[in-house]
Amino acid sequence: MTCIPGPVDGERTGIYHLAWAAAHDNLTPQRGIRYEIFQTTTPGTETFSHPTYTTRPGATSFATPPLPANAAYYFVVRARDKAGNTDHNRRQLRANNLCF
Repeated sequence: MTCIPGPVDGERTGIYHLAWAAAHDNLTPQRGIRYEIFQTTTPGTETFSHPTYTTRPGATSFATPPLPANAAYYFVVRARDKAGNTDHNRRQLRANNLCF
């Protein structure tokens, strides 16, 4: 993300670019695994039954839509195979807009 100094009209937003290593599964090839992305503004409050975003099969990166830039965001990414099995990853990463 690039921070542009100086006054800006309107609400500032930012796009967050996430990337991760491909998951491995004994039946679903990597190109068939989808990833569920959970987003929150408060650490540890993800609702794992409802992902915020879901990737296309095989994707190992994702760009969020523009989000208000005056908040910190927390993300957890989980793999889902073709049978619907989801990993139980709870590793959460914090993303901040460098302009604030």
